[in-house]
Formats: sequence, structure tokens, C-alpha cells
Amino acid sequence: MENQAPNKKPDQEPQILTIADKIDRSTPNAQALKYMALGALLPVMGYFVASLEIAYYVIGFLFALAVVFYAGVVWGKNLFNKTLNNAQNNWEEDLKTTQKTSKKLVTQLLELRKNPPKDAQTVVNEVTETLQPFSPIIKKGLLLGAAFVTRIWAFSSLMGVLAFAVSLAVCVATFMQVQLLDKQNAKLDTQNDLLKEQDSLLVEQNHLFKDQNTKVERQISLMSDQNASIQKQLLQIDDQNRLIAQQIQQGYTQNQLVRQQNKKIDAQTGLIQHQNQRLDQQTYLQEADRRSSLVFLFSNIMDAIDKELKDDYGKDSIRNLSPQLIGRIVALSTRLKPYNYLSGDTLIKKPLSPERGQLLVNLVESQLDSVSYKLIFEKARFNNADLSGSNLKGAYLVGADMRGADLSEVNLIGADMKGADLSEVNLIGADMKGADLPKVNLIGADMKGADLPKVNLIGADLIGVDLIGANLMEGNLIGVDLRGANLIGANLIGADLSEANLKSTNLSETNLILANLSDTKIPDTLLFTRLAKQKVKGIQGLEKYYFIDSTPQYYSWDKEKKYPYYLIKSKEN
Repeated sequence: MENQAPNKKPDQEPQILTIADKIDRSTPNAQALKYMALGALLPVMGYFVASLEIAYYVIGFLFALAVVFYAGVVWGKNLFNKTLNNAQNNWEEDLKTTQKTSKKLVTQLLELRKNPPKDAQTVVNEVTETLQPFSPIIKKGLLLGAAFVTRIWAFSSLMGVLAFAVSLAVCVATFMQVQLLDKQNAKLDTQNDLLKEQDSLLVEQNHLFKDQNTKVERQISLMSDQNASIQKQLLQIDDQNRLIAQQIQQGYTQNQLVRQQNKKIDAQTGLIQHQNQRLDQQTYLQEADRRSSLVFLFSNIMDAIDKELKDDYGKDSIRNLSPQLIGRIVALSTRLKPYNYLSGDTLIKKPLSPERGQLLVNLVESQLDSVSYKLIFEKARFNNADLSGSNLKGAYLVGADMRGADLSEVNLIGADMKGADLSEVNLIGADMKGADLPKVNLIGADMKGADLPKVNLIGADLIGVDLIGANLMEGNLIGVDLRGANLIGANLIGADLSEANLKSTNLSETNLILANLSDTKIPDTLLFTRLAKQKVKGIQGLEKYYFIDSTPQYYSWDKEKKYPYYLIKSKEN
């Protein structure tokens, strides 16, 4: 029986059942469980990776462990299957070798028991040689055990990693849920605050609604009162309409009475006008009586002047007058008051005194000496004198008071009028060629079209003077104050305007060819630009020979320095 056992073939190959096979067969859904765990893990890990920086390292480490353990499972399974297949393929041969070697070893051990050897090393060598056929079988067994242990360990570790990953996923999910709950709590707190605020607003709104209802009720009450008042007013309007109808009737009657009254007023106006004419006639008669008496006095004074000049008062061959006669002349000039009179059929605009004008003309014609003229002009009054059309050529009028006089069309050629007061005089059309007018006061004078070539106006005051179209060719206007004067179209060829004040002066269309503007005062530095736009002649020459000093100057009386002016300078200097 012992010899037949190795050669006996079993009806079927023996099945070597291992623990691993039992595990695989007992857990057919283990693979599905692994994939389910991975499927649950990956989304959670993805969100965790997006939320925390450290998750990169945790997930990487877990992934590396999973890869290593999964590789161990695959490698251990392959090694185990390969070793198992090899053992199953050679089991008969290995079994025979084992039986044969076992018998030989048992026989050898029995022999050694009967006859113990003297040398132990020899026994060891013999036993080792006997067990030599067991070496491949032992190696296969060890290898199969190692593969089995490796597979079991790797599979257990992989399951542990997966379990840890699932636990970590649960922790992460819990952490995320906590965060979401915190956010949700914060939003709920905000919502609660809003609800509280809304409650407060609703309470306030309710109060407002109550106030509104109260006011609406009040308004309804007022509207009721208003309707009653309107009804009452309508009744009053009816009464008013009746009164208006009565008033219209009375107005019609009144209009008729007014028409009758107007007729009477017209008749009365005619009577008053007739009366005024009579009063004017009476006034003129009274003025005529007054003037007739003055004419008698005027005639006596003229006769006295003739007598003293003929008798050579003072016996010094000088055409002078006595102080008594000069006093009479001064008194007469005072009494010859200006008045309105008819020029043709029109009453003159302002009062004038033709008698004063006649007195002045007679004095000029008398050719008195300058001392007598000076004494007369110091006290005599010739303001508002009517001298229109008179001939005062070469007259000595130094210091004369001629304010408001009418000097239109007067011949003043060569007249000496130093220091005379000619403010507001009418010099329209006057001929003043070569007249000497230094320091004359011409404020407000009307000199439109006046002929003043070579006139001497040094230091004269021409503020606001109207010189439209006047001829001032080669005139001496040094230091003249022309502020606000109107010089439109005036002829200033060769005129000397040095040190003159041209603030607000209108120089449109004037002729400034060869005019001297050295140190002339102007309000700003744009004078030349304005003159070019105003069609002023000679502007090219002015720009060629003069420039405007941009350094502002100030008047001595201008303490606060609010009104600067600028000077025109000659380029030759």
C-alpha cells in the first residue's frame, strides 16, 4: 500500500483553499465597496482642496498611500497566484519527493539511533544531504506564505486608508457643515436685525397711518366747512352781482356827469392858458421894465468908460479904469441875471444873459490894460453869458468866470484865456486857432466841431468834454486831463499829448499821426490793440515809436492803490 500510494491518481485535482480565497469568496462586493468609497470621497476632497491649502498635502499623502497599498495588493495577488499555480502544477512530483525523502530520513534517523556516530558533523552533513530535496519545496512554501501575507497586509492597509479617507471625508463634511452653519447663523442674525428694524418701521408706519387718518378726518371736516363757506360765498356773489349791476348803472350816470365836467374843465383850461399867456406877457413886461432900467445903467457905465479912457484916468497914458468904475462894472454884471427868453418863437433851453455877453464884448472892445481886466475878472460874473457869434479875437480873458456861457460860433483866435472857468460852456463851431488856454477848466464843455489848431491847453481840465470832430492839430495838450472825454473823429495830427490822462477817453476814428504820447497815462496795456480796432489813424507810427510800460503806476491820492494806470514810453529813450 505504501508503494501504490504515490502512483495513485485521484479522480480530481485537489483544491488548495487559502484564507485569501475564502476572503475573496466571502466578500464578493468588496470591489464595489472600494469604488463607492472612492466615489464618495473624491467630491468631498475636491471641495476640501478648494477650501483649505493644507488639504493639498493631506490628499496627496493619502493618494500616495492608496497607490502604494493598491500596488501591494496587485503585486501580492499576482505573486500568490503564480506561486499557487506552480505548486498546483508540480504537486504530484513534490509529493513523491517528500514521501521518498521522508522515508529516507526516517530510515537514517533509525539507523543513527541504533548506531550513534562518533562524529556529529558527519551526522549533520548526512542529514543535510538527505533533506536537500526538501529545499525547493520549502522555498515554494515560504514564497507562497510571503505572497499571502503581503496580499493580506496590503489589502488590509488599503481598506484602512479608504476607511481613513471616508472618516476624513466625514470630518471635512462636518467641518464644512459647521462653516455653513456659522454663515447661516450670521445671515439669520442679520435677518433678525432686519426683521427688528422692519418691526420698528412698521410701528412707525402705523403711527404715521394714524396721524394720516387723523389729518384726513381733519381735512374732511375742513372740506365740509369749506363747502359751507363756498355756498355762503356763492350767495354773497349773487348779492355782489346785484350791487355791481347797480354800480354800473351809477357809473353810467357818473360818466355822463364826468363828460359834462370835462367840457367845463376844457373851457377852464382854455381860460387858464389865456391867463398864462397874460402872465407871461406880464412877466416879459416886468423883465422888460427891469432890463430897461438896467439898460439905462448899462449906458451910463459905458459912457463913463469912454470918458475915463478919453480923459486918461491917472494921467499915465495907460488905458485903465478907476476902482470906482470897476466896482460899478462888477455890480452891473451881478445884476444882469440870466433868464429864459424867446429865440424866434422858441423858448431857449437854459437861462442865458445877453446883457452880460454884451457887457463883456464892450469891455473887450474897449482894449483896457491887463491890470484893469484882471481886477474886473476877479469879481465880475459872466457865467451864462450869451456870446454866440461874437468876435473875441485876441481878447484878454485871463481868469474870467464864463461858466455855462454860450460861445457857439465865437471867434476866439489868439485869445488869452489862462485859468478861465469855461466849465459846461457851449463852444460848438468856435474858432480858437492859437488860443492860449493853459489850466483852463473845460469840464463838461461841448466843443463839437470846434476849431482849435495850435491851441495851448497845457494842464487844462477837459474831463467829460465833448470834442467830437474837433480840430486840435498841433495843439499843446501837455498834462491835459481828458478822462471820459469824447474825441470821436477829432484831428490830433502833431498834437502833444505827453503826460495827458486818457482814462476812459473815446478815441475812435481819431487822427493821431505824429502825435506825441510820451508818458501819457492810460488805464491798461491794451490801448494800441483797441485803437487798431477803432480805426484810429497813425496807430502804426505809435506802435513803431512807442511802447506801453507794463509796470503799474498809482495816483498820489490813491492810497489803497486800487486804480492803477500805465505809461506810454518812447522807444527812443
